[in-house]
Amino acid sequence: ENDQTAHMQTSLSGFPLSVNVNRGASGIDGIISTAIGCGDTFTPTTLVCGDVSALHDLNGLYGLTSDLPSLSNAQSKPHSRVPLTTIIVNNGGGAIFSFLPIAKHGQDVGFEEFWGTPTKSISFRKWADAFGLPYRYANSFESFREAYRSSLLSGRPEIIEARVIDRSKNVDIHQRITSTAIQFVTKLVSETSSDECDLSLNTRINLPIKRYTNENISKGSNRSKTLLLIHGWMGDKSEWDLVGAELVK
Repeated sequence: ENDQTAHMQTSLSGFPLSVNVNRGASGIDGIISTAIGCGDTFTPTTLVCGDVSALHDLNGLYGLTSDLPSLSNAQSKPHSRVPLTTIIVNNGGGAIFSFLPIAKHGQDVGFEEFWGTPTKSISFRKWADAFGLPYRYANSFESFREAYRSSLLSGRPEIIEARVIDRSKNVDIHQRITSTAIQFVTKLVSETSSDECDLSLNTRINLPIKRYTNENISKGSNRSKTLLLIHGWMGDKSEWDLVGAELVK
């Protein structure tokens, strides 16, 4: 979801940016190492990752140290460390899990320990020092903008820890954004857009959604279930055909 958001924002901004994403074997592992590989072109590169994602590949920061030779043009030019700016968005743990229904049960189910995975005891400053990397801290938009600008101009690898709102406030903000978007789209499709296309409140709009149904289950039956498939493993809805067919039996 965050990868999709980043790609959308850079596309709409009109900036000539190249966006790379990495899911890893388990979703977040190896992201720092991947970014170092993408940045080994001596072109300023930026990695944006969460605090938990960073923890899963902190050893990857070794690839930014002066101990290692560069992978590109290693024989034709002296070694220069990859100019990678690593932005660690620190919201104190795995914020994405706060959107799950189980979050409302809190400590009754050990939510913080098993899902929230708090990172308060981790010092990214000390990790940066351990690898000999410059470190910057930002807790406001102004301080982040200045830190990011300075990092890009430095031409060297740096780490920026961006301290953002906590996980509960993040959920609240996303809910308000979603509510506003729904209101906007609802208003948009309910208004008359032209003389040829009258989209009233009673107009049924067919969205490009694939439905898996069992014809033996009558509409409105208590046995009927709704299954929402967010995305396929490789982004292809056809992968869910066999799964969907089994689930509606």
